[in-house]
Amino acid sequence: MTTENIQRTPALGILLEQAPFYSKAQNLEQKKIEDMMVSFAYIAHKVIKRHQDKGRGEVDVQSIKEAFKCSMDTGIPVDNRRLAYLTIVKNNSTGKYEIQYEPGYMGFVHKLRQIKPGAVVQTILLWEKDVFTYKSTTGVAEYSYVPEKPMRSDFNHIIGGFCYISYFEHGREYSFVTPMTKAELDLARGKAKTQDVWGVWPGEMYKKVIIKRAGKVEFIGEPEMEKLNEIDDRSYTGFERKQPAKVDYSAVKPLPQEITETEALPAPGGDDTVQDVFSMEEPQ
Repeated sequence: MTTENIQRTPALGILLEQAPFYSKAQNLEQKKIEDMMVSFAYIAHKVIKRHQDKGRGEVDVQSIKEAFKCSMDTGIPVDNRRLAYLTIVKNNSTGKYEIQYEPGYMGFVHKLRQIKPGAVVQTILLWEKDVFTYKSTTGVAEYSYVPEKPMRSDFNHIIGGFCYISYFEHGREYSFVTPMTKAELDLARGKAKTQDVWGVWPGEMYKKVIIKRAGKVEFIGEPEMEKLNEIDDRSYTGFERKQPAKVDYSAVKPLPQEITETEALPAPGGDDTVQDVFSMEEPQ
């Protein structure tokens, strides 16, 4: 789809109506906001089309407004860096399908490194014969990890995982290890609205649950982490949709890289599908 064609889609028209508001709130030129909206709408269009091609229900295109707002609230865009995704979920209250913004594992890594510049972030899944130990004293943690195999893809057989985060502040090192059991990870998986996503990318999703727990425990009260967690919580059952609080856009840290592309990158294999790059929709 060309840029000219995407500009005629309902999704982009809905977003462009809000361009002046976002331009003022973010203190950015309206043209830059519009470029971001074109890119976002292009990806949304491809995700909606894939959903419709599977013969599923109609998607409420108006829901793109909330999805785009979430990307602005977190400062984590949906683009070829795979920091966040667009998915389609069913709203049980209305019976309609909606576009939903979902931060990815790398989005959480990106946000943690914004909060603590230079932070080392490692999230590792564990299998039965892996050797893992850790200890923590006075704010500094260390761990030992020896995997049975260097590469694994049998994610349904993991026994747990952990996240290690280390950073320097005021001249000293802070580090910690956050472990999670298989039972805890499966509890999160069972509450996820996007079960098809878990079926295709279980490793990515397990790691996101672990790093999210680490951020909740160690950075409690950090506004940007709290906002990211609140938005990601919408991907799980039990989340009660409510009117979001007014966001101070001036407090959202801008991304270091400008987003100006309006065309999607081709997926591996050379075809023009983009779900492997931009969304977490199940590939054909």
